[in-house]
Amino acid sequence: MFLLLLPVVLRGLARLEAVVTTAALGQAAPVAVAGSAPASEPAHSPGGASASAQRSLESWWWIGATFIAVVAVAIGWPVLATL
Repeated sequence: MFLLLLPVVLRGLARLEAVVTTAALGQAAPVAVAGSAPASEPAHSPGGASASAQRSLESWWWIGATFIAVVAVAIGWPVLATL
């Protein structure tokens, strides 16, 4: 039973990861289904490009900081629990 559900679970986790990452980066969540044509990109104004790039850079910093915090907790609690 586990082997039958594994592809479905992995596909769901991949979609969840894609939605969370795109939402964290301040972009619209992907709604295209595999095999369908990609949606057209919205037009960006030239003046808004730098603001969007700045927001994207800040979002990447938040994602990186959160990842480091989760790793630190995952590594640190067993060490502290044994003391």
